Amino acid sequence: MCSRQTMRILAAGVIGAALLVVSGLTLTTTIISLVVATPLLMILSSVLVPGGLKMFFATIGFLFATVFAVADLSSLSWIYEYVTGRHPPWSGQLDYARTTMATKAKEMKERAKEYSYVREKTQEDATANQGTVPCKIKEAANANQGTTPSKKKEAAPANQGTTTSQATN
Repeated sequence: MCSRQTMRILAAGVIGAALLVVSGLTLTTTIISLVVATPLLMILSSVLVPGGLKMFFATIGFLFATVFAVADLSSLSWIYEYVTGRHPPWSGQLDYARTTMATKAKEMKERAKEYSYVREKTQEDATANQGTVPCKIKEAANANQGTTPSKKKEAAPANQGTTTSQATN
C-alpha cells in the first residue's frame, strides 16, 4: 500500500511541476508580447480605436436587428394564428378591447349627435330671439312678477321683532 500512495504523490508532483512550467512559460510570453506590442499599439491607436468602435457598433446593430427580426416573426406568427382562428394566447383580451372600443365609439357618436342637435337648437333660439331678453332672464322675470311686496310680508312670521316681555307690557 505504501508504494501505491507514493506513486500517487509522485504523479501529482510531476503533473503539478509540468503545469507550473507551462504557466510560467505563458506568463513569460505574455510579458514579452506586451513589451513588443506596446509601442506598436501606441503608434496604431489612432487607427485601432476607431476601428474597434466601428466593430463594436456594428456588432450591437447586428444584435438589435436580430432581436427585432425575431420579435417581428413572432408577432407575425401570432397575427397569422389569430386571423386563421386558432386563438393564440391573449386573443381574448384583444377581442374584449376591440368590443369595448367599438362600444365607446358608438356612445361618443351618439353624444356628438345630441350635442350637435342641442347646439343647432340654441343657435335657432338665439337667432329667433335676437334683440330680446335672453330666455333665462325672461323666465326669472316672469317668476318674480307673480309675487308682490305685500305677499312677501305676509309670508314673514307674525312674531318677528317682538319678544315676550314686550307683549306683556
